[in-house]
Amino acid sequence: MFTAEQEAAIVDMVVANNAIRLREIKAAVLADQGTFVNVNSVSVATIDRILKRNLVATKQLYKVPFQRNSDNVKAARAQYVQGSAMLLLLLIIMSANTNADLSTAVGVVSSPTPPSQIPVLFRLGAPMMLLGDWVQLCCPTKSNDTDSTYTWHYLNRSSGVVSKIWDKCCLRPKVVTLEDSGQYNFTVVNKDGEISEGHTQLTIIERLSPLSVDAGSQGYLVFEGRGLITLKCVATSGPSPLTWSWYSLGEAGPRKVGTEQQLTLSRAGQSGEYECQANSSTPGLMQSQSSLSHHVYIVLLPVGLPVGVAALVLALLCLVFLLLLAMPLLMQQRTETTALSKLATPSPAKALIIVSPTAPKITIPEYHADQWADPQPVDGEVYMNCEVEEEAYTNLNRNEMTENTYDCLS
Repeated sequence: MFTAEQEAAIVDMVVANNAIRLREIKAAVLADQGTFVNVNSVSVATIDRILKRNLVATKQLYKVPFQRNSDNVKAARAQYVQGSAMLLLLLIIMSANTNADLSTAVGVVSSPTPPSQIPVLFRLGAPMMLLGDWVQLCCPTKSNDTDSTYTWHYLNRSSGVVSKIWDKCCLRPKVVTLEDSGQYNFTVVNKDGEISEGHTQLTIIERLSPLSVDAGSQGYLVFEGRGLITLKCVATSGPSPLTWSWYSLGEAGPRKVGTEQQLTLSRAGQSGEYECQANSSTPGLMQSQSSLSHHVYIVLLPVGLPVGVAALVLALLCLVFLLLLAMPLLMQQRTETTALSKLATPSPAKALIIVSPTAPKITIPEYHADQWADPQPVDGEVYMNCEVEEEAYTNLNRNEMTENTYDCLS
């Protein structure tokens, strides 16, 4: 319906006067037949869509303070109007009958006294508080004043909605949330009909959460000239704006090296420990948090050393490290294998030849020490007793026999 130039003209109207109403924009469009020559009628909804499409909004105006719309104030205003009408009527009567001076009539009837303003008392908390603290609002009153009427109202600034919240002198204590921010107003009417009012603004500030450091995908180790280390200080919650600081933790003490949320490091001389701090700039509610320290490694490559050679050296170092770790395991496995082989080997035995007493006597020929021929067979029964020994086997050569017992070879 509208061309780009016509929509720009509507946006210029709002930029020139942000308090302009939609119906005023409609009247101006219909009246300007130079720019809007082809527009004979337009609706307010169409103008509103054009403003939203161009990301422009008119300002919402509050012409009347909300505390003036309470029932007590309306009654006082009506009483004031009635008194003014009675005063005017009296002046007319006096002027018609006695031609008295108007100043005398003014002194006869006095107008009602406007409501007096009194402050709001904070039994708990303050006008500006942190999220999660306790608050309690009260109106100042005498301890023996039991005939007064109290009314509390709450104005939500974001929605502009006014709601009645309590009818006692003090509000109930509560733990504040972000939704409790807004304006609080109370009205007191005593037994004589005198009206007192008071209001205060309550602002809830979000708490600053503990900080963490994010190094991204690059991590905390790079080679100089082959990448950058970017550290980012992260707070999950907190007021806005925040002041950021980065410190290098050296032997000489903390040294400030940055004032942004991110810190970029690229040189080998910048290796070391770093921590970040965040401070809120809210007046009266200063908050500060510090992160844990993080060690950054920027390795300096030798001049002229290719990256492939550096990678090979690094791989060899890793291999040597793995071999050193595996060597105790191999030695332990070898020890266990030897022990198992000993357990699996059949235990040797010492052989003892005993001749039965009932057997006939036998004669054993003499042999020299260097003679290895097999012994001649003997007649009669021969028994061999075995005793467990550590040797591998038993040699039954008679030259090795001592006191009817054959010796064993290891």
